[in-house]
Amino acid sequence: MQWTQNSLPLVSIIMPTYNRPEMLAEAIQSVLTQTYSNYEIIVINDSGVDVENVVSSLNKKENILYIKHKDNKGLAAARNTGIKNAKGKYIAYLDDDDIFYANHLATLVKHLETNNCDAAYTDAYKAKQVWHNNKYIILEKSLSYSYDFDYDRVLVENFIPILCVMHRKECINKVGMFDENLLRVEDWDLWIRMSRVYKFSHIREITCEFSWRDDGTSMMTGEQIPFDWAFLNMFHKYTNFVEGKSKIIRIHNDILAKAMGRLEEAAKKSLDSDEENSYKIFCIGQIEKTISTFHFLKEKYPDNTLAINRIIDLLENRKTKFHQIKQESHAAGIPLISTQNEWGEKVQQPDNEYIGNLQKKIVNLQKRTLDLEKKLKDLHESRGWKLLTKYYELRDSLFPKSHK
Repeated sequence: MQWTQNSLPLVSIIMPTYNRPEMLAEAIQSVLTQTYSNYEIIVINDSGVDVENVVSSLNKKENILYIKHKDNKGLAAARNTGIKNAKGKYIAYLDDDDIFYANHLATLVKHLETNNCDAAYTDAYKAKQVWHNNKYIILEKSLSYSYDFDYDRVLVENFIPILCVMHRKECINKVGMFDENLLRVEDWDLWIRMSRVYKFSHIREITCEFSWRDDGTSMMTGEQIPFDWAFLNMFHKYTNFVEGKSKIIRIHNDILAKAMGRLEEAAKKSLDSDEENSYKIFCIGQIEKTISTFHFLKEKYPDNTLAINRIIDLLENRKTKFHQIKQESHAAGIPLISTQNEWGEKVQQPDNEYIGNLQKKIVNLQKRTLDLEKKLKDLHESRGWKLLTKYYELRDSLFPKSHK
């Protein structure tokens, strides 16, 4: 298919970033070297370090839009901000630590324009990186995912890296944007919804690469608990999609069983955690919703009933313990203040400054008590004039004005 410059459809590339200015520059540069020319880049800084100078230095064609969130909202919200500002016929995605190869956009646009599909995806290398000499270096590249689209498989496995995908922007109008309640696998969630309505097509060509770092600093790695909770929420949302599909239900049960074990351990630890140090799902402002989700899953996946009940009991205990602390704080006259946790939820907690001052007073009182005990011991062990001297010293320290 031959295109003229004026006939090239506009592609909007959504690029969230957070505290990786050097990697962001490399990601943007990989777009600027595309053989396809009609694109716009929308960089969304999710309240990280300022990277406006990085963006402006590369914005020679004035086709990069820079947006900064005042507060950290997460990947889903950052991508949604980008989509809301996108003007293109097609949407593509690139995280700040990944790169496109030069033919990426041209390959996808040509396929979408000449085939009967609404979303298309290529293959990508996984670039395993390690920290060496104050920078990340690539140890090896491998092809981890290369599967034709399967409308059942997508219900149990996320086999499409987000940077491989391009879809018509109009798809979002019907299925909605990224679910901002999901802290992980928000892209998988969107592919499931889109696949119920639109046709996906796989291009067996490697056109990009994503980074993989075992230290949890890459977009595709991190703590397991948020991933487990995202899986559970997706099972909660899409049980109607798997009704009658016994094989998929068995796989879901296996995933749930493993996730429940990790979540139970995390719930146990949360009983001894401060509000601000707990996972979002165990925070008091979120706990009722979390318990409700577990009750729903217990009905839909009865094979995991015992494990789910144990977690529900732990969460109920956490809720009870929190309310006891509030009551004890109130009874002791400790003021409560309204604060926001790291997820923006409003919570009431004992005033840390008040408690800190109270702790200092307790330490000072303990020191005075130890000093008094020492003087009483000296007094008890003294005789004669020494006894009288110790008596006067003790009297003057306790009642400095009583003898005058």
